[in-house]
Amino acid sequence: MNLIDIDRRRTTTLGHAQLRFVGGQLALPLPEDMLLLSVVPRHGQSHPPSLALLSGLGLRRGAIASTVAHDSHNLLVAGTSPQEMLAACRAVADTGGGAALVVDGSVVASVKLSVAGVMSPDSVASVAAEVRTFNERGRALGLWAGSPVLAISSLALTVAPHVRISDLGVVDVVSQQFVPMFG
Repeated sequence: MNLIDIDRRRTTTLGHAQLRFVGGQLALPLPEDMLLLSVVPRHGQSHPPSLALLSGLGLRRGAIASTVAHDSHNLLVAGTSPQEMLAACRAVADTGGGAALVVDGSVVASVKLSVAGVMSPDSVASVAAEVRTFNERGRALGLWAGSPVLAISSLALTVAPHVRISDLGVVDVVSQQFVPMFG
């Protein structure tokens, strides 16, 4: 299977992995440091969410979801299982947008951005406290990004090299071609 590999400079490349399927479905749990990644359309698009594999993010458990997903600001989510990803998506939806970190189905950190999913009517101090907590808990779960709350935000930026994900699928940014999941 093709996958998006992200390194500590936040550079993405096209990677590959051989994974096991059972009954036509991907066998879980995934190998260590591999996550499911999805973009869930939230602007009235009629197509289903995109799905990909991601390696290198560092998240060891749970899921991270965010509506801070440049440039479209759809709902971007990465996690160890569909159940954890769904819980993270629901947590973000329940707050009207923002970011959520979920472990074992429970929200361990969130940043509420209820204005279009990218801004908050709350005070800077209040939002900063949410971001600090999110970043601390994200680091504890293995997210290595300088700001874990933004760890996945640029993965949907389909103009940044080299491989990104959109609501329509994985994109090779240089060739401007979609990358199939299998290949």
